[in-house]
Amino acid sequence: MRAGVVAALLLIAAPAAAQPSEPAHVGIAVAAEHADLTYHFTNPSSFDAGPLVPHFFEQRYTLDNLWLTIDARYGAAGIRWTTTGGIAVPRDLPAEDFDTFFNSDGSVVVSGTTGDARITSLRVSQTGDVARAGRVSIAAGYRLRVDRADFGTGRKTVTRNGALVDTSEISTREHTASQVHEFLAAASASGVLRDGWRIDVGGDVSPLTVARLLVQLPDKYPSQDLTFAAKAIAASARLRIGHGRLFATIAGGAIWGYGDDDTVAERRATISIGFIVR
Repeated sequence: MRAGVVAALLLIAAPAAAQPSEPAHVGIAVAAEHADLTYHFTNPSSFDAGPLVPHFFEQRYTLDNLWLTIDARYGAAGIRWTTTGGIAVPRDLPAEDFDTFFNSDGSVVVSGTTGDARITSLRVSQTGDVARAGRVSIAAGYRLRVDRADFGTGRKTVTRNGALVDTSEISTREHTASQVHEFLAAASASGVLRDGWRIDVGGDVSPLTVARLLVQLPDKYPSQDLTFAAKAIAASARLRIGHGRLFATIAGGAIWGYGDDDTVAERRATISIGFIVR
């Protein structure tokens, strides 16, 4: 194991002339992902048709899923490009939606729902190499992930100053759509180890990540879309090992919000296996 790590480090540090140019190829993979996503937004609101008071709401989603992904690496206009896309199997997954009201009488009311939501997800990205230092390629690009949720029947609870005052089953319709836009700076290094094994390590950071949440409550606010936005920083890393046409990838990433009022947070870890089509 240590020998493999040392070989990988020597590979990355080797001069650029020792690395053959990478041929264009297309890879298809199946990925298992563990992820969770949390939104927190602050705005004035009212509880039970009362006056507007300070308020925030939080929505939490479990996004564990199976993905079918495709990536293409190719050259065009003198630039090395990487295009990726993926779609997840629609699943019923846990979701929460809680509102916290700070009433003028000093009481704190928390009202919310826990249950399952039907989640559908997709993602796309595009990066292009902009510089090279030895075996390390520097790239810039953009990534978009969209998660749509249709909430089913859930359990509603209401607490006042921490004491439970009501619980019920609720089937009020709620649809949400999360869009996470990442503007990327990325770095990667790849090459060939012993016996034809290939290794590819890389990572990216997005100091400007914009997350947008659309909320639709057709039973409560007909024909009205509620939209919220938050800024964040995102980072991810990956290790890909292949032999012949087969490859396996381990990847992880996170998103951190900038403030306390309007924030987004995400954690994800992915393992995938696939093959190169050409």
